[in-house]
Parts: sequence; C-alpha cells; structure tokens
Amino acid sequence: MRQIGFNIDHGGLQYGDVLALSRLGEELGFDSLSFYDHLYLLDSEDQFCLEAWSLLSALALNTKKVKLLSLVTNDLFLHPGILAKIAATVDNLSRGRLIFGIGAGWYKKEAIDFGYSFPDAKTRIEMLGESIQVISKLWAKDKTTFKGRYYTLEKAESLPKPFQKPHPPILIGGKGRKLLHFGSKIRRHF
Repeated sequence: MRQIGFNIDHGGLQYGDVLALSRLGEELGFDSLSFYDHLYLLDSEDQFCLEAWSLLSALALNTKKVKLLSLVTNDLFLHPGILAKIAATVDNLSRGRLIFGIGAGWYKKEAIDFGYSFPDAKTRIEMLGESIQVISKLWAKDKTTFKGRYYTLEKAESLPKPFQKPHPPILIGGKGRKLLHFGSKIRRHF
C-alpha cells in the first residue's frame, strides 16, 4: 500500500504555524507528518526550531488520524530508557499514530556544541542497535534487565506501554553501507 508523508520544515515557525500546516496536511490526506529532530537548524545556529518530541506530543492532541514521526531522533541525545517512555507517551496521546523514527546521529558539530561525545560511525551504529533492543524490551516486558556494552538496566519498568501492539513501527533513518547492513540485521529481530 502506498503511503505519502508530509515533512514539515519547522525551523523558525511558532507552534500555531506548525499546527496550521499539520492540520492542512491531514486535511489534504497525507498519511504522516514528520519533523526533524535537531537542537538547532543545520544552516543557521541562530534560528530556533521547536523540540521534536514536545511538538509531536502537542500535535498528537490536535490532529485526528495522521501518523506522526520524528525524522529521525538522534540516538546520542537521549538514553533509550527515557526515549522509550517519551515514545510510549506520544503513542498513547495519539491513540496509536506514532511511527518511531531513530538514527545513529550524523551532525558532529551539533553533538559537540551541546557537550555530547561523537564516536565513530561503527560505535554509533552499535549504540543504536543496543538502544533499539532496550526500547523494544521496555515496550514489551513488565521489567527489563539488560547488560550491553553501552547500556545497562536492572529490572527497569516503563509504563504505560505503547498503544500499538506489539509496539509502534520503527523507522531507522540514515545512510551508508554500515547502517544498511545493520538495518538488515536488526530487521530479523522484529
């Protein structure tokens, strides 16, 4: 089935403008609305952009049928336990309209400017793999214990669970051979 999404460049836009564009996209019959998840605009560090997950929460309450996603969340910026909770909340607020978009991160300057380390591509992809495992387990299990190279959880509980069962669709964004190889490996687990 063909689906067509509407990616809204929300840089410099106030929430009212983003909401108007979102409602227009829904009215025109787009299947999804997406927003980039950056801390500032890539071409202009002095122009603001609203934080993507907060924006998705607000739009979940102010749209009716269109799917919502960040295109894509940078795995380096949020611990997977927190991200699992945020995404489950948005999925519940939207009554099952979340598409969970995540990637390994690519914009080094943005990470460094905000005090995050920026490991090599191989490490970032390994971290992304662990994050997806942690998030999936938190969404599926009552209590999650996980011991990986980058993340450790001990009987962690994340409630509520996502509205969608078994979980929202996962969209892994990025480019390059390493990520494509990773994507084919991770796909076998879901």
